[in-house]
Amino acid sequence: MKTTYPVSPLKLIPKNKPPEPPRRDDDRSHSHSIEASYTQAFRNLIFVRWNQRFDIDSRPYLSTILECPAPEMTLKCGRQVGKTTNIGGIEALHGAANPGYGHLYVAPRGDQAKTFSQLVFNDIVKLSPYLKRFLPRSTREDTWQIGMKRFRNTAWFAFRSAYHSADAIRGLSSGHIVKDEIQDLVSDHMAVIDECAANWPDARFLNAGTPKTFSNLLERKFQRSTQSEWLVKCRACQKWNYQTDKILGLKGYICERCGKPIDIADGQWVMRNPLRQELHQGFRITQFMNPNTQYWRIKEKLETYALAQFYNEVLGLSFSEGSAVLNREDVIKCCVPDFKMPDGLPPHHPYLAVSAGIDWGTGAGSGKRQRGETQVSFTVLTIGGYNPINGKWRVLYMKKFTGPDSELSSQPETINYILKRFRVQHVFSDWGFGEPYNRILINKYGWDPKRFNSIFEAHGTMKEFLKWNQGGNMYVVNRTEMFIKVIDEIKFRRWEFPCLEQMEPFISDFVSIYLELDAVRNLRKYDHTDPDDGFHSSSYAFLASARLSGQLSRWTKRLVYMPGDY
Repeated sequence: MKTTYPVSPLKLIPKNKPPEPPRRDDDRSHSHSIEASYTQAFRNLIFVRWNQRFDIDSRPYLSTILECPAPEMTLKCGRQVGKTTNIGGIEALHGAANPGYGHLYVAPRGDQAKTFSQLVFNDIVKLSPYLKRFLPRSTREDTWQIGMKRFRNTAWFAFRSAYHSADAIRGLSSGHIVKDEIQDLVSDHMAVIDECAANWPDARFLNAGTPKTFSNLLERKFQRSTQSEWLVKCRACQKWNYQTDKILGLKGYICERCGKPIDIADGQWVMRNPLRQELHQGFRITQFMNPNTQYWRIKEKLETYALAQFYNEVLGLSFSEGSAVLNREDVIKCCVPDFKMPDGLPPHHPYLAVSAGIDWGTGAGSGKRQRGETQVSFTVLTIGGYNPINGKWRVLYMKKFTGPDSELSSQPETINYILKRFRVQHVFSDWGFGEPYNRILINKYGWDPKRFNSIFEAHGTMKEFLKWNQGGNMYVVNRTEMFIKVIDEIKFRRWEFPCLEQMEPFISDFVSIYLELDAVRNLRKYDHTDPDDGFHSSSYAFLASARLSGQLSRWTKRLVYMPGDY
């Protein structure tokens, strides 16, 4: 018999479906919910256990999320609220209804992507009598692996991780992108992930996770959405209650105003930022909204968890535990009032180990621009050297390539001219996006490869501070250790910046960096809220000077130098 494939999840519902459970006909808001396609499909087609359908009727808040028409959606959730099941169901139904459509699921760690692929998505498809007919007849016929699965209607699903690097995602073209546990992803990887949908006019993006700090990537995404909250109405005093620990009573949920019992299911979504409704909708889901959560466990968590943990894990709220590592005063204290950037250096200048750092940016229009953001990354060149009078490392020159200078094709010529004018002895330049332009400076303008090196920042548990990667023909630096070192140098005023007037345009590049603790790996994680290109280019210049002067070997013994090192 020829298999036909549906154009809508509704057509997957069998004609002889069992009768739906009776609906309450009181005046509560959930009784008036719109029964649209994905809601009915979830009710009839998604199974959580053998012969047990997903209980969507006890989750009145879910219909609005399933029917969200916006191209981007952010779910800011507490733990164990059904987030992963919802994502898996949405992906499976979307693939069943859209033959040939590409789906990409991204998680920070490989084991998270593997768990979702095998224990969530796999079970959702195989437990459903109606979805399992999309399984390939055999592994020889089609793909059904951990990292890649394909339905018989040619819709496919890729499962990837992107904590250390997003390179494994390059080359995939997907119109449905899920970024799960996005709070643990590095913001610099977002552009690489989102570009997978560049060729899909109807692309959809789903961001989900549990918040940590207010500077975290998930919170920043949520702030650019509708910021919808499930407000619960008190039938006694008509107050709409915001979900916090203030509605926890002795034996159940109570109204914050009058103290009368309230029903979490008796609520509705309210948008705090309705202007974003057509572009990006966001929803906060708490453990209060999970019908399987026992109330006494909520109360126990309130008494035993740290406040930050309760806010994050139970309420799905950010907590201001993360901290900005540099503030404006730290930078201003390093500014030398009577020092202005020179146009160049004379032959017998006093500075030692004059080096440069380049952080390549895309300029206006593409690249590191985050979806929904107005911030753009620009190329920044920094030149610095040691001041022989006090031994401090001084930033001699900084340039951000904006406006007409943001055209990448003309930047190598300008940079070469500036480097020659300052008699730069060594250069560390950003690898990756900027590698083709590094090659231009070496091949066209004659820079010695031993004096002009590409540098790549490694995330995670790299043991060495700095090492030479022979295969990649570049240096690899431990990102966390580099941040720690540079931040300490600035805080203890071992750096010197030009006068405040000239330094003002670059201060935001330094103060946007914040620190979080990755509890899973017990590691510190540095990220940024705004472009930090000036910080990176200055760090590269500082490392190049330290390496040239021999200072680098005094910081750590865990160094692997390039063959023929000078």
